Amino acid sequence: FDARTYSGTIRVNVPRAFYYDVARDVLRELRRKFPKIHIQVFTNQLTEQTQEDTKSDILMVFDLTGFEDYVALPLYRTKRGIFARYDFFKKGEPKKLEDLAKYPWIHNYTSSTLLFYAEEKLIDVLDITPHYVVNDIHAQVDEIRAGMGIGFLPIAKAARHPELRRIFPEINGKIKQAYLVYRKTAYTPKKIVETVKALEKGAQDWFSKMNDWEFEKTVRMYSER
Repeated sequence: FDARTYSGTIRVNVPRAFYYDVARDVLRELRRKFPKIHIQVFTNQLTEQTQEDTKSDILMVFDLTGFEDYVALPLYRTKRGIFARYDFFKKGEPKKLEDLAKYPWIHNYTSSTLLFYAEEKLIDVLDITPHYVVNDIHAQVDEIRAGMGIGFLPIAKAARHPELRRIFPEINGKIKQAYLVYRKTAYTPKKIVETVKALEKGAQDWFSKMNDWEFEKTVRMYSER
């Protein structure tokens, strides 16, 4: 299609982590390729659900509730394990899931209920009071790396930090599906369709290298220390 028609403003709303992992480079390349395009990016920290932002043309969400009238493209699935600093359990590591209630938990969302899964099967629920809540996945990782507590982290992100060890490796948090959504209309501008395609491909390329399942095979477990 004619690059000269690729003009105007596109508003993109994505989580901050996705922006730095994928969207930044994709949108940078689009701007080089189509200099007439103007892009406005809104980053958010919402992990459980991104609410509809009527000013955005393209959004990334983990819950399609409220987006029934949107086109939804599945991107990748996030799997989280329980991680701690390798020397966190100085008085002995926990033996049972219920033992985890004794330790400070670091969350990046406000919840006092921990859901434990074995893949897709819910096997236990634990009520706790989060010790520290920070709505940024990178800040959450930093707190756990500093030995300030334990928490659920995406396996691929945790694997970047050798001081982190996974505990109860057979357990994971609820597996989340990420989607790119845009409003369904009789005529969707080509600039939106092409931007969505570029973001989708960027996410696929990133996930082929950084997916949680691949890192689950290689990440060093706490029990190996």
